[in-house]
Amino acid sequence: MTSADTTVSIVIPTYRNPESLAATLESVASLDFDPRRWEVVVVDDGGGDAATAAVVERARSNMPVPITLRAQPNAGAAAARNTGARLATGDVLLFLDDDMLVRPSLVREHLETLEHFAPAFVCGYREWAPELAAILADTPFGRYRMDAEVHQEWGTFVSEHDEPFPASCRNFPAHLTANNLSAPREAFLALGGFDEEYPYASYEDQDLAVRANRAGFATITRKDLLAWHNDRRVTLRAFCARQERGATGSVLLAKRFPDVVAGRELYIENGPVMRGDPLGRRIRKLVKAVLATPPATAALFALTASAERLHAPEAMLRRLYDALVATHTFRGVRAGWSRYRPSGVAQ
Repeated sequence: MTSADTTVSIVIPTYRNPESLAATLESVASLDFDPRRWEVVVVDDGGGDAATAAVVERARSNMPVPITLRAQPNAGAAAARNTGARLATGDVLLFLDDDMLVRPSLVREHLETLEHFAPAFVCGYREWAPELAAILADTPFGRYRMDAEVHQEWGTFVSEHDEPFPASCRNFPAHLTANNLSAPREAFLALGGFDEEYPYASYEDQDLAVRANRAGFATITRKDLLAWHNDRRVTLRAFCARQERGATGSVLLAKRFPDVVAGRELYIENGPVMRGDPLGRRIRKLVKAVLATPPATAALFALTASAERLHAPEAMLRRLYDALVATHTFRGVRAGWSRYRPSGVAQ
């Protein structure tokens, strides 16, 4: 199979996010790809939200290809993506989140990368949508979020200088991001798709990356395969809650693949106290355990809100944001440890 005859199914899971979904579908409609060779599949993971259905119906008038909408009871992002993959008819699946904006060349660039590195799974890079970036840059928490999310997801890759394809690509054996991800449909289904035991959108894409890599596929990140993140709903509280949910799922990854994640700081610093923990780490875990109690967390949020109202120095606000994120990450890891009880992770 070559990119000249490959068909593509764009799969978009969504959950009660009609405004962002509308913008995503509008950008997808501008793809400069042969309309005979692609389709769109939207999976409403909210059980049939009327606003979502209305957005898809309006998009049909502008979309040059068919759009399939399937509603299902809320089961999580992994399950929604798997539903879309089963409905898809294309040779290649291209997963997009419902808050992503894309360039017209997106499909062609994914196919180019899949063909060059075959057999491969490919994820692109994301930056903030320009209008959203301007909004975020206006507030201390917005600036904090921009920094935090880039470094969480991409690490040192973001600091490397821009290079043309294929030098812009890296093979990361345990890393894919599902918000801008392509894969051969048959290979994806043969691997069992995303593991639906992951309760939230968090580490289910890294789980897929490990399984794909061990099955002989390159797991490629291409930095110049760009889409824009357009999630405007995240407040400080929502951001902390998302960190907690993600940390919960991360422990399931640790249970599945302890050799992959054993040395990660997330587990070492937030898991149960271990016999080999030095005194400093034991103290940090004790402090987090205290801050993770509901009264202490509420007080920390109140202190942060007061500091924001008083226009405290940004360095101070960032320390407060760090404390809240660390507290919720700790809560998530501990909840995951209780639920999944991994072994052989923290030493």
